[in-house]
Amino acid sequence: MFSRVVTDVRYTLRLMRRSPGLVVAAVLTLAVGIGANTAIFSIVDAVFLRSLPFPEPQHLVNLNCDLAGTNLPDIGISTPELEDFRDRSGVFQELSAIWPMDGNLTGGNKPERIEALAVSAGYFKMLGTKPHMGRLFLPEDGNRWISQTTVISYGIWKRLFGADPKVLGRRVYLDYDPFVIAGVLPPEFHHPGATLQSEPDFYITGSFRGGSFPLNPSHGDRMIPSAIGRLMPGVTLEQAQSKLEGFARQLSAQYPQDYPSAARWTPRITSLQASLAVGSRNILLVTMGAVMLVLLTCCATIANLLLARASGRRKEFSVRAALGASRVDILRQLAVESSTLSFLGALLGVILAVWAIPLLVELAPISLPHVNGFGVHGGVLGFTLLATVATAVLCGMAPAWHLSRFNLTDDLKNNGRGVGTGRTVHHARAVLVVSQIALSFILMTGAGLLSRSLWNMLRVDAGFNPSHVLAGSIWFPPPDGQEERTRKYDSLDKRSLFVERVLQQLRAAPGVESAAVGSADTIPLTDGTRSDSFWKAGVRPRANPFPRRSVPSAPIILR
Repeated sequence: MFSRVVTDVRYTLRLMRRSPGLVVAAVLTLAVGIGANTAIFSIVDAVFLRSLPFPEPQHLVNLNCDLAGTNLPDIGISTPELEDFRDRSGVFQELSAIWPMDGNLTGGNKPERIEALAVSAGYFKMLGTKPHMGRLFLPEDGNRWISQTTVISYGIWKRLFGADPKVLGRRVYLDYDPFVIAGVLPPEFHHPGATLQSEPDFYITGSFRGGSFPLNPSHGDRMIPSAIGRLMPGVTLEQAQSKLEGFARQLSAQYPQDYPSAARWTPRITSLQASLAVGSRNILLVTMGAVMLVLLTCCATIANLLLARASGRRKEFSVRAALGASRVDILRQLAVESSTLSFLGALLGVILAVWAIPLLVELAPISLPHVNGFGVHGGVLGFTLLATVATAVLCGMAPAWHLSRFNLTDDLKNNGRGVGTGRTVHHARAVLVVSQIALSFILMTGAGLLSRSLWNMLRVDAGFNPSHVLAGSIWFPPPDGQEERTRKYDSLDKRSLFVERVLQQLRAAPGVESAAVGSADTIPLTDGTRSDSFWKAGVRPRANPFPRRSVPSAPIILR
């Protein structure tokens, strides 16, 4: 049997050399369909199918709190609530605060605005993470309101510190807060939770008491956005939710002033992996369905080409049958031909997928979780193999069915054109053409609807002319205690003088027609919560304190 297959493969390669145009068209068509499916499936696999790369990931959960009575979800968690959940609920082995933030990092090769993450001291232990260099957080790092120990990502270690092996113990500043680098994370580590805009590069920890936080916060001071926890051994998600609801009733009875009964404060836990996929589930499933339709369209196209080619090969197979070839021999030859085309298309498709995956990830929304990373690995190749086999079957089914129904006498008398040009062949080709048109129509309809939606969004009147307009912001780090160096912009006069100087330099820059500055709530499509006060020359504003926990910035518009 093996020798016969080898003979069929050799014969198939000779046929391909005789008709290179058809082979190139078929391989490129299949490469597009299989490559698109491979690329999208690699993302679907990383988000939905592959387990999180942590020990016992099924025990990792996301914790949020809701006010069901007022229909307010994700209201945050207070420090006492975090401590009570961790130490008294009997649900969690470990529970860590998750607080995304950003700031200006200095002390590296160059200043850079980075994304940081404030977590509890047990965060890395909970995830079973080992350092690439140095150490991670210790329990004592969580005793102060904020520890001066920091752990940095592998990416920022290479980018801002040149992969310096002596980076441990180096002093850096996030805004004005000093930190000492204690460790570097491994390159494969990704934070499995909420972020602002990108992967955190700078990890800090503390007690979340004192300093910028209340020293003795109430249960109602919910400043922590969310938390990630690891369940106790043997506790299922349903049992954990039930226990937390019972514990919440105890807290509500113990602190009635912080938990009004009408608000119906309720903690809510979800599987960490499921919570990560919420924001991207629909778009990924729709995209996966679309690329499957593309592959079906490609299969119908190639099947039509092979069926047309098979009509001219009836005499060839009739002669084979007359010389003793069985129906199985003929079907095997046709299967080898369609399989060869499909595997060549799959090989090129995998190459296209490897090239396309980074581009797709770059264009993906921020909500797409990057914990598992994206790429072509064994599982994705297994899917590609299944798609290739299915493609070979779909592409070879029509010509195999057609050529297996031969009549030696008629085919040899009519030079191979008798049955081959009959009504059955025309019906089969008509079905394939209709299938192509139907699938293409579905794809074109979906693309048209999306294009129309995009066009309507672009035509929405924003209330201003955005042409040749750029927007940016100035970041004023909040002061740190009474140190003089940290109070460079702690007054309205100092901030206003800096803004005026920046405006003068921008107006004098080549290509700038005009420049203006305003607060965030006066500039369209910006976050009105991220601004602080400054004043124009000759206009004295009302006094405004500079809060320690504020995120002050002055948005600037250029034309």
